[in-house]
Amino acid sequence: MKTIKGFNEEQQDALKFVLEEVSPNAEITVKDLRQIDKICAVIESSGGKDIELEDNDFAYLKGKFLGFNTWNPQARKLVLAVADALEKIES
Repeated sequence: MKTIKGFNEEQQDALKFVLEEVSPNAEITVKDLRQIDKICAVIESSGGKDIELEDNDFAYLKGKFLGFNTWNPQARKLVLAVADALEKIES
């Protein structure tokens, strides 16, 4: 299990945004969609508290977040803060 600690609502929304945003060229399988739904449900049910994810779900989330390539530059501080926090958690 991996724990994402101290994320506020805006940071949690950034995590969900990356999972839910699909580019037209992306290939998302039903398996991916199930994993995305599972991770989003955990984030949503955290109630603004620490997020507990299974190791493979955390690795999926971290990979999607750090590999996301359509960021809005206006969100750079938020994105960098979330990325720094995720990188500090060992995969």
